[in-house]
Amino acid sequence: MFRRENDSGNCRDPEMENMISFFETEHFLVRRMEPEDAAQLFKNHAEEKVKKWFPNESYADLSEAEEAVSFFGDCVANNRLPFVLAVLLKETGELIGDTGISEVEGQPEAVEVGYQICEKYSGRGFATEVLKAMTEFAFCRFGAKISYGRVVHGNAASARVLEKAGYLFVNEEFGAEDDPYGNGMLVYKREAVHMMLRPYRKEDAEQICSWLKTEEEMYKWSADRFNKFPLSAEDMENNYAPQIRTGRFFPLSFTDDEGSLRGHFIIRYPKEDDDTSVRFGFVIVDPQLRGQGYGKEMLQLGIRYVKQNLNARRIDLGVFANNDSARHCYEAVGFREYGRRKCELPVGVWECIDMEKWVEEV
Repeated sequence: MFRRENDSGNCRDPEMENMISFFETEHFLVRRMEPEDAAQLFKNHAEEKVKKWFPNESYADLSEAEEAVSFFGDCVANNRLPFVLAVLLKETGELIGDTGISEVEGQPEAVEVGYQICEKYSGRGFATEVLKAMTEFAFCRFGAKISYGRVVHGNAASARVLEKAGYLFVNEEFGAEDDPYGNGMLVYKREAVHMMLRPYRKEDAEQICSWLKTEEEMYKWSADRFNKFPLSAEDMENNYAPQIRTGRFFPLSFTDDEGSLRGHFIIRYPKEDDDTSVRFGFVIVDPQLRGQGYGKEMLQLGIRYVKQNLNARRIDLGVFANNDSARHCYEAVGFREYGRRKCELPVGVWECIDMEKWVEEV
């Protein structure tokens, strides 16, 4: 939720200029502002909660909202801040809010992230969903190391959203130009965590198995590859070891900068005589980190791994239709459905969605 600020920015990015949709979450499509959004933007920012907590963010009239949309579109086309995007509810296509990134004076590696969601959708976790996704977008797209969020003193609801999105309170700020009442702003901060891939180790198995809390979760993760629950580290190692020896099976672990295991997946060549296509499988993220963008980051690192280390031009994977969160994560990094099939499992007959992504040349 940002108005026009400064005009300084980066070099023009033709790919960014042509891009309309930037990312998706479970409930939202987040895209570039278009001229026809101005009327709804004006209406959204005329709501009472915006006038109360962000009076500087309300527009005087439709013409001012149209100016703002034009300015935001130009910033996006030129890949500069403030980088403000429209938030559309997937279910209806309705523009129910906006979210943006702005620079922080004197801190080139930091950004400030904000959002606005219509009042009628409050209390459903939507603001937290948008803020989490936009924060991860800021870290990944702009390479920010720190993201700040600020709220007017007394705006407890917005403070709770920041806390749910992983932000920590750092201090109170007084004298800010955008402090509408002069009572101070609460400043929250979230730091980016540097994540990486490394080869799977035998000792990873026990922790990975511990993330599979129920039989249903185990089958969503492994389909019919194990057919037993609970799964043990020995079961996993016995499955992996002979496949690793073929040289066509690559198990990878996703770790943070302290070396802690945060996720796991495998890449394999499904056909002996075809090196042009690989398949992702056994994709899993630490349950405590789900919904915060780590799954997408792990998959993006996996796609990069394929580009840099393998000859494949195509990646595919399967996800069960009853696993919406995983499917949305795959869609968010560019996988698209190309087929469906039925899978008979000990827990029932489930529909599997096959998805693919074509890999651009490095």
